[in-house]
Amino acid sequence: MEKVDIQDFPDKCVWMRNAYGNFSTKSAFQVLRPYGINRPSLLKIWNHSFNPRASLFGWRILQRVVPTDDRIADCGIYLASSCSCCADPSIEDMDHLFHKGELPVVLWKWACPLFHSLNIGPHITSTLWNIISVVTCRSTLGFIATYVMLLMLWEIWKFRCAKRFDSTCKSVGKIIIDISYAVNVAIQGVTFKQERSPSSLAILQVFGFKPMVKLKAPKIVRWIPPQHGVCHNVDGACKGNHGPCGGGGCLRTQSGDAILSFTFYYGHGDSLLAEVRALCDGLRLAVLHGHNITSVYSDSLVLVQSLNNDKCPSWKCPWWCRLAQSMLHDMHICVVHSYREANRVADAFASYACDSHQSSIFTSSNIPTGYAPLVHGYAPLVHA
Repeated sequence: MEKVDIQDFPDKCVWMRNAYGNFSTKSAFQVLRPYGINRPSLLKIWNHSFNPRASLFGWRILQRVVPTDDRIADCGIYLASSCSCCADPSIEDMDHLFHKGELPVVLWKWACPLFHSLNIGPHITSTLWNIISVVTCRSTLGFIATYVMLLMLWEIWKFRCAKRFDSTCKSVGKIIIDISYAVNVAIQGVTFKQERSPSSLAILQVFGFKPMVKLKAPKIVRWIPPQHGVCHNVDGACKGNHGPCGGGGCLRTQSGDAILSFTFYYGHGDSLLAEVRALCDGLRLAVLHGHNITSVYSDSLVLVQSLNNDKCPSWKCPWWCRLAQSMLHDMHICVVHSYREANRVADAFASYACDSHQSSIFTSSNIPTGYAPLVHGYAPLVHA
């Protein structure tokens, strides 16, 4: 240890362990290797409830690697081009086969209500990208619209290949029935959490889709005064994944009076570091002013569980965490999780510290303008 050169700048993690807690060459490679271009919208077509063949075919259309006649001609193999999906054959290219031909026109017209507010461009690649960039698969309409579009493209390609190579084909009605059946099977295994609007519900009823939506029951949340002693509401905030962070808190008596409030700015860091430092500073401030704290309320479930299990929530804050755990044990203070709606005072002071870049201590008489009604009132609030 005497040969270790201690630097002034803060520590940083250079090697992450894997899911089993081991440090291996593979885990180091995962940290160093380039991941390419990040395209979150592209992940929407790889939903585990979708038919993987339809998802893969949608990806091939986005990459324009479908072997239509025009793509084969681009490779130097010139054939007599004829669209197999049209009664009056024309030259087959990707836009005609999947967007402008007789079969796709009927299918797009049938599915048009699902895409009523989305941008359907002149090219199939741009149309597919515009749709997956806007919709969200967490909503019922977005999930069904994305899957219907992938199934339509997959069914058009199967129709084209069956008619060209096997001289067989399905009717348009049978294709629509197969698409509807596949969508109904997929939504049976998905429980959506976003509430459907009346307009989207009317559209889904026209198509015969009945997805299951799990709605959260609202709860009446209010701040409850301590039975004895003083309670400490604490919170941390961070403006960015690694940006300006600060903490705030409020000490209240049994009657609900705020006897002491604080805002501390911590410079650059993350939200969990701000949570731990705010808790530690609040406890030290209470000891300095001689207040007997009996309970601590925080809206960070990670922090509460870590402290109750005597574990450090992050490798960035071991010193403050050990100090806070020591004070909690010595003073016999219980740490309780609180909803954010019941912790608005501490949350407001933490945001104030991040915005002002200042550290301050307030009493009941010098609270900043605009925060006094929030501190002195604790009316019931609705938590969804």
